[in-house]
Amino acid sequence: MRGKQRAVATTKYQQQKAAWKWIESVSPDDVSQQHINMAYRLDLKPCKLGVCRRNCKGNPRCLAGLGENLWLGEIDDESWHEIEDPNLERRSEGSFVGLKNLGATCYANTLLQVWFHNEEFRKAMYQWLPQYSPKETKGSPVKTSNLQNNTPNSDNTCKSESTETLCDSTTKANSTQSTNEDVGIQCVPKMSLEGEDIAPKTVCGHLQLLFALLEHSHRRYIDPSALIECLGLDAAQQQDAQEFSKLLMSLLEETLQQQPNTIVRNIIQHQFCGQYAYVTKCNNCGGISQRSSTFYELDLNIQGHKQLCECLQEFLQEEKLEGANQYLCERCNAKQNATRRIQIHSLPPVLNLQLLRFIFDRQTGRKKKLNTYIQFPEVLDMTPYMADKESEILYDLTAVLIHRGPSAYSGHYIAHIKDKKTGVWYKFNDEEIEKMGEIGRASCRERV
Repeated sequence: MRGKQRAVATTKYQQQKAAWKWIESVSPDDVSQQHINMAYRLDLKPCKLGVCRRNCKGNPRCLAGLGENLWLGEIDDESWHEIEDPNLERRSEGSFVGLKNLGATCYANTLLQVWFHNEEFRKAMYQWLPQYSPKETKGSPVKTSNLQNNTPNSDNTCKSESTETLCDSTTKANSTQSTNEDVGIQCVPKMSLEGEDIAPKTVCGHLQLLFALLEHSHRRYIDPSALIECLGLDAAQQQDAQEFSKLLMSLLEETLQQQPNTIVRNIIQHQFCGQYAYVTKCNNCGGISQRSSTFYELDLNIQGHKQLCECLQEFLQEEKLEGANQYLCERCNAKQNATRRIQIHSLPPVLNLQLLRFIFDRQTGRKKKLNTYIQFPEVLDMTPYMADKESEILYDLTAVLIHRGPSAYSGHYIAHIKDKKTGVWYKFNDEEIEKMGEIGRASCRERV
């Protein structure tokens, strides 16, 4: 009697080995879609209904028994409340991406959204190159030919350069366009990716990735934990948004100096930096001295004011230097009574006005918040406040940062931001983003 042959079932290891056997003879450059289908067994046909007793681990198209353990297992009534609808986490078409509040990081989230909507700043951060940051690189310098396409408007040199003014930078960028083609070799730090984690390691790298996710992510909101940790911030402790803005801008200005692209290197100065001068006049001899200074925001006192123009007028108001605060006049060679005022000579493309709502209370020895109503226009004419009033300077309101809460030590930050493409205003409240109407725009009264 002839015996029947018995089929021997292949193990999971044998199936995986057979599916990946082609890698022994195929080079990485010759890998095709057919090889990928073979490796992940995508060419297998779905198992017939009722044939498999349980789900086949070797066939990704087998649907038998999928989820039956959860379905037939014990049901926990409380667990159902924790299940989230994935559709609720999906970004709706035409909307913006929010930022998750990690506990008390609303102050950082609002400023990150404001900076993201600055198109020039966002484009500059996209052009940031990690190989010029020591913390991002590992390896020795190598010679690379003609990196003009990767670093536009750069001067193709390895030497560090000092910060340029706006005019110098523009002139230099235009003059180097004809000479970049003549440069054949440039020293560039080598990026070592073998066995290394390619996740960002610096603030600029994390900010670049965050901006990319805010622009292209399909999720309703993203998690900024990596950037917050890189900055060394305590997610459970709320900070003042104004102080955070100044510190981060100063940090970015310093770290971007390593970049060869002049647009990236000088983006902070070009976008946010203006210049004014302290003009002091001696009451005795009439001598005038000037001390120029740069600024990245104008700190405006709001106490006793109701209009933004009143705050600007006080900022430029003449100050008397008398008594213990007398001015040391070089011409008189003695301390004299004098007057001092501020003259604004140049303004940046993006003007940041900080309304000083948090002041020091001498009676209690603590900070307190001023809940003064401040009205400001959507189009601000800065011409009357300039030293040179010949040319008209107009600013469109693009963002308002708002602190909600009666105390300087607690509360919540949100931002009202105008979409540059559509002109529509949106309210950014961490994960939640909603379109604003005319009533909502009229009610925002906190801080520009």
